[in-house]
Amino acid sequence: MEQNLVNVNIDGPTQQTALTQRGPVPVQYQQQQPQQVIQKQKSMEGELPMPSAPRGLMFPRAPPSAIEKAEVAADSFLKFCAPVIRPLARLFLLCTFVEDAERMIFQWDIQANHVSKEWQADPSVGHAFVAFNLAAQAIPCAILLLGFPFSSMKPLIQACLGLLVIVVCAQSVAYHVLWNLEFFLRNLAVIGALCLVGAEALEPEPTKGGILDTGRLTEEDEDDDVSDILRLSGRVLLSLMFLTLVKFDNVQRIILECIAAVLLALVVIGFKTKLSAVTLFIFLFVENLYLNDFFMHSSDENIHDFKKFNFFQALTVIGGLMMLVALGPGGVSFDGEEKKYR
Repeated sequence: MEQNLVNVNIDGPTQQTALTQRGPVPVQYQQQQPQQVIQKQKSMEGELPMPSAPRGLMFPRAPPSAIEKAEVAADSFLKFCAPVIRPLARLFLLCTFVEDAERMIFQWDIQANHVSKEWQADPSVGHAFVAFNLAAQAIPCAILLLGFPFSSMKPLIQACLGLLVIVVCAQSVAYHVLWNLEFFLRNLAVIGALCLVGAEALEPEPTKGGILDTGRLTEEDEDDDVSDILRLSGRVLLSLMFLTLVKFDNVQRIILECIAAVLLALVVIGFKTKLSAVTLFIFLFVENLYLNDFFMHSSDENIHDFKKFNFFQALTVIGGLMMLVALGPGGVSFDGEEKKYR
């Protein structure tokens, strides 16, 4: 009978030679491996499943932060006011045109003579320009403010917005304020307000983070780049109006303006837009009533017209914030990108 020499380990590093018959090594001579090591090897080979957490095990959730609580409170309040926010925001966005048309009516001769003197032209030129301003502002604003269903009137809405942009450009040239930095920035801000009105007309049922949000994004929503660009343009251009209204009179005012600037920066980049816009809206509304109280002065005073002009310009920024709350910042924003992955 043939015999083989087989080297086996017996509980240790000592090598021993055993004479056995042809066949497997007896069990008592096999290396004794810990049971845990064997199970680990089998689990790695896919023979045994890795141990899982017991069913019903729940990890405690962190308590909501102060910002999250504020967002929930603001969202509840805004949804309660949702039916009036959108038309009110549209009114505030267009109020600078409404106020200008009203001034053309009650100061017709003053405005006509001013234009005629600026251009050294015949008085009829000044009267024609005032008539054009009145018609080109009153008619489009009336159409936009009446709240017709935008989805069936997009060509008319686009024509109205285009006409208002022409009015802004024509006034900049006629009044020789094109090279005045403050008025130039304000005119850009007014165009930004029109961008937000256009975004509302393009997307009557927004789905990108506003209080009127109806659900998650669809493929069609993601392809709607025009509305996103208009909302981005509106956010950026409206911030220029805020820059022209900032005043650093005292230390307290400086602190408040710095806080408002931080909130405005968050609105521009579209981060925590809803909460930032609501906070900035409250701040600007109170500040506007306090600083631009034209209603406390006689209409014969020069300060009356100055404060009235600033009051309605500030209302344009406030209307833009309200519209962003209603529509959301759009896809080109931090909030819009976050919503895509929810």
